[in-house]
Amino acid sequence: MKQIIRKTTVLMLLSMFLVSCTDKEARNDIEALSRKQQSIKIKIAGIENAQKEILTKIDELKSSVTNLASKPANKDKKKKERPETDHNKFYDIPVEDSFVLGPQNAKVTITEWMDFQ
Repeated sequence: MKQIIRKTTVLMLLSMFLVSCTDKEARNDIEALSRKQQSIKIKIAGIENAQKEILTKIDELKSSVTNLASKPANKDKKKKERPETDHNKFYDIPVEDSFVLGPQNAKVTITEWMDFQ
């Protein structure tokens, strides 16, 4: 019986010692954790708002794509027809100092143009 009383007394003294030593430190730790928790909650709220904005923009893009896909293709209207060739039209191309085969004053001149880029 003495042993039980002794063990109980030792446990009570030890627990009181631990509570008295860590009470102030525990409060400080709890306050620090509470501040960190509040900071994390604020950051999460900001992330949630940004996520809502992104989802809204995605929905807008989806509706735009759907609208574009549902419109009939007006390729025929947009496609310009090639103008008819006028075989009687005269083009005056200055030869100047260009390389020429044959006489400079020929009635017919065939001009070959190349772009070396």
